[in-house]
Amino acid sequence: MKSEHSDSRYDDLNLAYERALQASAGAELDDGIEPLSRRQALVSWICRLIAAAIMVETLYFKFTGQPESVWIFTRMHMESWWRYGQGVWELVAAILLFIPSLTWLGAMLTLGAMGAAIMSHLGVLGISVQNDHGLLFGMACVTFLSALTVLWIHQRTVPNISRLDDYHG
Repeated sequence: MKSEHSDSRYDDLNLAYERALQASAGAELDDGIEPLSRRQALVSWICRLIAAAIMVETLYFKFTGQPESVWIFTRMHMESWWRYGQGVWELVAAILLFIPSLTWLGAMLTLGAMGAAIMSHLGVLGISVQNDHGLLFGMACVTFLSALTVLWIHQRTVPNISRLDDYHG
């Protein structure tokens, strides 16, 4: 009769062996949990870079109180407290996108921030803000889709959820 402890050691060794095999076959091991194919890893990195670059680029406008940013948050009756709050939220999300064990959290925070931005454009601001021809709205949509892709690729690392594409209900 095997003890629980010996089963645990066997499982750990088996997992380590499987990871070593996958790594030698060219799969990138991400988060120490999920093996990603080269294609998944490339798409993940591209999407993370796009999302983080867009969020970090807009921080300058939020933190320095640029007129367009002040106008946006004034229009939503959230100036200046939420302009700074949104900036901090996006900065944290951008950082977490590059921490392997927390990539999923960075993607979720990004989805929340960009979902709010998209809804603000659709409900209050309009697609075009101060004659930008929809640039800010488009950037929010691209960032949202990038984060959604990252979350889909890294869904196995999200604690306590089932894999989304395993559902056959």
